Amino acid sequence: MAESTVVKVRRDGTITILDGAGTPLSYTVAYENGDLSYAEDKAGRIVIRDRGTIVGLRAGDDPVQSPAATELFRAASAGRVSLIIPTPILQETVYVLETYYAGTPETIGPKLMSLLSLTGVACPDARWVLDAIQWYRAKHADFGDALLCAYAHHHHCEVKTFDKELIKKFREIAASEPTQRIKN
Repeated sequence: MAESTVVKVRRDGTITILDGAGTPLSYTVAYENGDLSYAEDKAGRIVIRDRGTIVGLRAGDDPVQSPAATELFRAASAGRVSLIIPTPILQETVYVLETYYAGTPETIGPKLMSLLSLTGVACPDARWVLDAIQWYRAKHADFGDALLCAYAHHHHCEVKTFDKELIKKFREIAASEPTQRIKN
């Protein structure tokens, strides 16, 4: 197929490839729909599916898990992998740290914030999870309640609950008992 500099349809055109060096070299490639492919080595994506990975890193008390967890997070910092920490894993981690390591919102909250700020580490729900961590710490709230209320706050939802403490503690959101009439 011959090169053409005339764009024939919206999806046809040119791509300029730069090498990113101090004095970048570039090459402009003309292409038509379907005649160009591109592959890039990407860092592997790893979903952390086990609270033990995080606790092993933080506690440092397991001779096998702690070094393995440390190496995994180092690989993420170096850009060799991307670590994805789903919200339920964070909730399980808080449970373990509170139950087995006598963690408190004052000690756990900052650790979670620093964990999620590491290079190569992401939480898909970070927009509202970071607020939940702040509320968990500031209000001495149950982490599950903080997650629920942060979600409701970010998504403009009302929370229906029989938990009177939650209703009092989280005044930033609309929360009421389900026995109250729902407004149209």
